[in-house]
Amino acid sequence: MPADGHRLHPGDHEDAPGQIELNWTFDHVERTADRLTTYRQICAQVAREFDVIACFMTKPFMGLSANGCHHNFSLWQGGGTTVKRLGEGGEAAMPGVFSYNTGGDNVFEPEGDDPRMPGRIGQWVAGGIVKHLPALTALGASTVNSYRRLLDLGYWAPVYNNWGYQNRTCALRVSAPGRFEYRAVDSMVNPYLLSAALLAVMDEGISEQLDPGPLEQRNIYELELAGEKVVKLPNNPASCCASGSICCSRANGRPDSCRTRSIGRKDATRPSARASSAMPGRQIVMSPVWCCSRRSGAPARGSALGRAPV
Repeated sequence: MPADGHRLHPGDHEDAPGQIELNWTFDHVERTADRLTTYRQICAQVAREFDVIACFMTKPFMGLSANGCHHNFSLWQGGGTTVKRLGEGGEAAMPGVFSYNTGGDNVFEPEGDDPRMPGRIGQWVAGGIVKHLPALTALGASTVNSYRRLLDLGYWAPVYNNWGYQNRTCALRVSAPGRFEYRAVDSMVNPYLLSAALLAVMDEGISEQLDPGPLEQRNIYELELAGEKVVKLPNNPASCCASGSICCSRANGRPDSCRTRSIGRKDATRPSARASSAMPGRQIVMSPVWCCSRRSGAPARGSALGRAPV
């Protein structure tokens, strides 16, 4: 894996039989999306060589943990880029393959005495994400099978439209001081589309100084079982569009075309250019937490992918 620029960290066996999580270093949003896409291709090819199938289905089996692709991210100002050969001698690939962000200041870091609460910019970013969670769900949970994951309660899939500190029942988790984890996304995601959408709603949150509300500390699974009213994420693709958020337009009463405010390739791959009005000189650093599974003739499963280190 170092030969293609992946700087891997130790993984772990996840909850479902044969389900594994592998991790790699956080980096610029474009390169992270490239590495995620490349890894899926490598994983599928290696599986074929061993006469098994690498299955990236979100929810292969009900009653067992699904395959997510949680996006951990932070917003940095300043810093630069360095080439890390990762132990490879010579020119194994273009320098860009081995490039990583270094230095700079994380503007999500807490500014007060409460280490759980992000700084002002981080709170505005959370406000933009929480406002548009239904539309983001359409991109992060992009298949019908994705909603089997969101409907099967009790397996730490995000079901609820809110944010919290170290709260895995929320769609947006403050996973560490200075870092967010967007959880309403699974192993079938197109990382370029979702990254572009996240940049758009983050920009809106900063530009309009949106308030995300208080951090949710309670276990929302337990609240719902106790009969309390909770705000949930959409439970099917059509309801994502029916929310009236930024993602989808409707024609003849039916979801027609999904778009992300006309954000093109340039915007998706150059976060600081997209958000220049609200985030001058800043860039997104991301790392996915990705589990996938594989199947042969028997219902055996395996998995893969990445998280930014705490």
